[in-house]
Amino acid sequence: FPARPPPMLVPPSDRQDGSEREALTVELPKARPLAAVTVQTGPRSGTRAEVEARTAGEGWKRLGTLADSGWTQLRGGGFRADALRLVWSRESSAPVVHEVAPWYADAPDASLSLPRSEADAAAGGGTTRVSAKLTGNRPGDVTGKLRAMAPEGITVRTPKESTVRRGSTVEVPLEISADASAGTGTHRIPLTFGEERRTLTL
Repeated sequence: FPARPPPMLVPPSDRQDGSEREALTVELPKARPLAAVTVQTGPRSGTRAEVEARTAGEGWKRLGTLADSGWTQLRGGGFRADALRLVWSRESSAPVVHEVAPWYADAPDASLSLPRSEADAAAGGGTTRVSAKLTGNRPGDVTGKLRAMAPEGITVRTPKESTVRRGSTVEVPLEISADASAGTGTHRIPLTFGEERRTLTL
């Protein structure tokens, strides 16, 4: 399988029998717009199962069909869902479901965090090395540049480009140096990646 989805994995919660169909339902923590849905199942053996999303007051909407390979990714189309389900005919065998993962359209492309929010540097001294973490929130790779808005007298070097694979986390190195004009004291360095923003205190 490709890289695992983000940590918002939700295991199937119940199984509901209908008059003609059976369903495996996942209740989501709250209604949010879907960018995509990933489902990992055992390889299909004659089972035709549909993936559906539910909006309160509007009912269920079909997103697509499970793939024969056992790994399915379907577009969410921004549909605001509070539950997901797999539906199949009662005449078919039930699919073996390993994971159902929603990818939300209202999340940033990648989340930015700082393992260390503070660092020390000597004015006119050497290089201080710290790192930032990027976690992908999209069903595909995210590429961009981590930008640092350093105050006068301080230089921050970051990679020209960073790529976060789907659902994974990468560390981005930062090299910080301060010349003699920076002086002593506390300096704040805003860091941005896309819409995400964090502050490193030097």
